[in-house]
Amino acid sequence: MDASQTQLPPPTNWQDFEFLCHLLWRDIWQDPAAKKNGRSGQKDFGVDVYGCPQGGSEYAGVQCKGKENIADKNLTEKQLRDEIKKSEEFEPKLTSFILATSGQRDAKLQKVARSIDQERKKKGLFSVDIFFWEDIREALGLRVHLCKQLYPQFFSEETPFRPATKWNLDYFQNPSFTGRINELAELRRALEGDRRAAVTQAIHGQGGVGKTQLAIEYA
Repeated sequence: MDASQTQLPPPTNWQDFEFLCHLLWRDIWQDPAAKKNGRSGQKDFGVDVYGCPQGGSEYAGVQCKGKENIADKNLTEKQLRDEIKKSEEFEPKLTSFILATSGQRDAKLQKVARSIDQERKKKGLFSVDIFFWEDIREALGLRVHLCKQLYPQFFSEETPFRPATKWNLDYFQNPSFTGRINELAELRRALEGDRRAAVTQAIHGQGGVGKTQLAIEYA
């Protein structure tokens, strides 16, 4: 199983989210010297993690919006523009700026970011991109060593690329799953009991409401 297919949950506090981003972009940039910027309470000029990608001499920066955006809160256009403005004060000047958020992917905001990026490139300013949690999760999925470090509860020592024993699904259980008591009870009534024939059950609803996680929780 490719680790990129797992449903890794976002951190539940900004400190863990920043720690995750530091490890991830240090690996993406291939820069072991990539660092967190300052300490809590100090002015960070819109940059939480900085480094020099691929052994170069120019700096890239990441702002970790998990501080205000943990799990169920989404990024806004105003936040994006505010963080870009702050990061323009970072020294030395950046050539690339990424806003990493634990919020859900938003096509409208992606369009805004692309437009801002094009405008800035025409003026010779640093590039702009957004990594939503889905993007971060996919990047982590290509780096099993980071998945094992950040989510050890999902891996066993005997089978490091698969969840613990007696689990053959392509997704992992979310340890932060709560609620859905009625829905789980309905699934049990529909699927369990003294039946000789195979029984199937469909879960339907809009995208992003948690159908997959509900099925995994039942499993």
